[in-house]
Amino acid sequence: MKYEYGLTILTPSYNRASLLPKLYSSLNDQTIKEFQWLIIDDGSTDGTEDVIKGFVNEGYAIDYHKKPNGGKHTALNYSHQYIRGQAVCIVDSDDWLLPDAVEKILERKKEYFRFKNIKLLTFLKGKNPGDSICGGFPEKPEISNHIEFRVNGHRKGDCCEIIDTAVFKEFPFPEYPGERFLGEGYLWNNAGFKYDTVYIPEIIYICEYLEGGLTRSGRYLRLLCPLGGMDNSNSFLNNGEGRTVNSKTLRKEAMLFVCYGKFACLSRKDIISRCKRKDLAAKYYMLGWMLYVYWKIKYK
Repeated sequence: MKYEYGLTILTPSYNRASLLPKLYSSLNDQTIKEFQWLIIDDGSTDGTEDVIKGFVNEGYAIDYHKKPNGGKHTALNYSHQYIRGQAVCIVDSDDWLLPDAVEKILERKKEYFRFKNIKLLTFLKGKNPGDSICGGFPEKPEISNHIEFRVNGHRKGDCCEIIDTAVFKEFPFPEYPGERFLGEGYLWNNAGFKYDTVYIPEIIYICEYLEGGLTRSGRYLRLLCPLGGMDNSNSFLNNGEGRTVNSKTLRKEAMLFVCYGKFACLSRKDIISRCKRKDLAAKYYMLGWMLYVYWKIKYK
């Protein structure tokens, strides 16, 4: 498929009408305007649509689409049909980009995406232009993959991920009635088992973690969305292109998989049958059940 732009900046939004103008202003300040800004409104009730109607096209495309509320991951799935860029950069509605962000993304994309297996770029996020929230990056760009660099390398903290559009669409998020949360890690893990990433030690994305935001309430949301939690854990329990997650993480995710399965009211047989590593689900079943009992009391 031929795309009109080199990049789509994808913003899923739910009741963030008061914050979107800051992101909009940062996009107006971009040194290069060859991109699409795609906003997916996940059922907002705060006048988001009216705010966006007031945004004037400043040399880049602005596309807005609204859907019933279903959670961020469903908004990302819904975006597939509207993406007009060769690559996707997810920018949350309460964050913004530095003025040269698009320019740097397009430069690195041209430099690295010509290689067959490199399908992702990872830049740094910061609380400000000089304060990264993800440590352990190299001093110069490094080619690796999400499994080796982030998971096995124990590099924590959010980053700014750019992903080839075809790969973004290759791994849609599972959706379950009544479940409104599944973290983006599901996508990065699955892509990491198959494709390479270039890690670039430059901050281009500024973020804030607001009260009530998804990042601050991840565990509780996963307990309310246990089938999605199982899928998230399953995304670690994989093998591909000779890559495997370290043994400590495998144990942890197998235990979590069982725990979420119990919150989903599944039987032992069903839980183990759904797991990509049935041997680990069986081995750590009792520990997962104990964690379920503990969290059920703690988060009741």
